[in-house]
Amino acid sequence: MNRHTPALALAAVLVCSTLAACGGGSGSSTTATASTAPAITTQPATVSVALGASATLAVVASGDDLTYQWYKAGVALAGATSASYTIAATVAADQSTYYVIVTNSKGTATSETVSLNVTSLNPNAPSYPAVGLANAFTATLADAQKTVATSESSTSTVLFPYNRSNVITWSGQAGGHRGLRLDASVLTADQLTAANALVNGALSASGAKLLSEVRAADDVLNANYPNAGWGSGLYWLSIVGTPVTDGPWMLQVNGHNISYNITYNGLYDSATPMFAGAEPTDWTSGGVAHAPLEAQRQAVANLATALQSDAGTAASARLNGTFTDILMGAGANGDINYGLLSYPSANRGVLYSSLSDAQKAYVKAVIEAWVRTQRDNLANTLLPVYEDDTALANTYVGFAPGASGTADFSANPNGSASPLATKNSYLRIDGPRVWIEFAVVPGTANPNQVAYRTVWRDKVADYGGSFGPGAAK
Repeated sequence: MNRHTPALALAAVLVCSTLAACGGGSGSSTTATASTAPAITTQPATVSVALGASATLAVVASGDDLTYQWYKAGVALAGATSASYTIAATVAADQSTYYVIVTNSKGTATSETVSLNVTSLNPNAPSYPAVGLANAFTATLADAQKTVATSESSTSTVLFPYNRSNVITWSGQAGGHRGLRLDASVLTADQLTAANALVNGALSASGAKLLSEVRAADDVLNANYPNAGWGSGLYWLSIVGTPVTDGPWMLQVNGHNISYNITYNGLYDSATPMFAGAEPTDWTSGGVAHAPLEAQRQAVANLATALQSDAGTAASARLNGTFTDILMGAGANGDINYGLLSYPSANRGVLYSSLSDAQKAYVKAVIEAWVRTQRDNLANTLLPVYEDDTALANTYVGFAPGASGTADFSANPNGSASPLATKNSYLRIDGPRVWIEFAVVPGTANPNQVAYRTVWRDKVADYGGSFGPGAAK
């Protein structure tokens, strides 16, 4: 659909509500010949909108059998032949001067020249460019697809009110998701292109690749173990709240084995909770090797190896018990324990300050492997907080051994002779705010192979800090 739509129904700011009220439109005459020349009774007004929002210019004219032609910087706009001219989703190039010429058989009337100002978002703000991309995506949707949902489980719309029950509605399991499905069976080609632009624009290249690889893994899983809840088409997009630069809203992408919950303009800008899993952990297709969580696995493997290479450090960092899964994930019914999560006060591992310089560097690399899935302008607001000297001085690192007796995060475990030797291997980072877990678990589809389950949380700023711990900034 052309994003420049001269239809009154799309107008966000209309001076008139019907063609009759505007003096008629092309072909609206009830007489063959106009009796009076056109006269403009209400001039267009200068409009200022945020990048990606809709904008409407409108004129009111008197006279019979009126036709209209809008001009941008003196050049006639194709198709802009109504009393109003609407741009459904503005881009920077739409900022210009505009006027309209109204014509009938008795003469013409030219409006005043007005400006359309498109307010660019701050490219360093965490919400850039998500606000503009979100508005551009919703502009492609039918009314029903952007009607604000009355149920947190709706799958017919992308928009949900910004409240606690809606932000915690996500799951790292198959089924139970909501929003609009990122699939051609639900979205048109134009809608899907705009949706993917929004998702990819909110993430870094590594974050977008992680999503793509997790979805590809779901296709592999479904091909070998058919299940109604697995497949790359079973991932959903939700917008919780209104995408603006000065109020809280959340972008959520959720499906089996991934959930991005990115909150903008809350008490804190936040990318958590973020869940990511991989099953299978690795495979080869068409000669190309795939491993969705490879960047995270490699960072964890480096740190685990460094911790276990020194007997004293290994003894301090080793956690009591066996870990068969992550502790702080969501269940099938959503993140229902949010606000009730009890982070450990004991059995936390070794303090960062006790580590060697090389081990400290590996700790930072683990943190960055998760945080850098986000676009730089958001990641760069979080990393200085997590890696502040005071924060790191109060950050713990812990691991638990797997079936082989060591915390083993070897590459391509499912291609080894004994893939289950790595199961129950576990590592976590536990800081004043940052919490990251990586667990090797038996596969859901094939218990004879292993899968990965990970979560990144922020003890203060999950969901922007709006609905629980850290809400009183």
